[in-house]
Amino acid sequence: MALPPFEPPEEEFPFHRNGFYEPPFQPCYVLFFNTTNRHIKLFWFDNKETKYHTSLAPGHHVKTNTFTHHPWIFCDRDSNELMSVHNLPRYWPIPYKMRNPNNPARMVPCRKEIRIQYPLRTLRESCLCRIVNTLNPLHPIAAVNIIDERMSLPHILKKELKRRLRRPLGTEPINEEWEDSIVVKYNIPRNQ
Repeated sequence: MALPPFEPPEEEFPFHRNGFYEPPFQPCYVLFFNTTNRHIKLFWFDNKETKYHTSLAPGHHVKTNTFTHHPWIFCDRDSNELMSVHNLPRYWPIPYKMRNPNNPARMVPCRKEIRIQYPLRTLRESCLCRIVNTLNPLHPIAAVNIIDERMSLPHILKKELKRRLRRPLGTEPINEEWEDSIVVKYNIPRNQ
């Protein structure tokens, strides 16, 4: 999962607010909510090292305590596609505060719901994701055989599909009868 170097956006990482200095490393309390219909893996960065946090099933949420200097990314469990928050691939935590009901002059930290969503995609990206999600339940050798032999696609797209599968190839033999049943089941066109 190679990602380009990351720097916090200036507008999302304020150090001065109302003329007062705020320390750069503040605790943040978030509730990550998976709005997609996919299983999502959550990762955070600490000193440019990626650390796995947890997985979220579709429609589930998890309460998390983090810091402003720990960016987060969210990946599809099967295709490793990056999901987004506010149409951005990385989420930089921001501390949220609300007025204390017992003392309105005092601001207290509160937990903010962060909705994990599908990224904004091009038509090409949407089509590749759809094909990968269709092939993921298949045995890896069968999926590669279908890409190579049964799909009329340019070689660069075939290579991209194989890369997106990101699964080790098994060693079990696949017979042609089983492969034909998969082609019929998933309505995959045959090359002539």
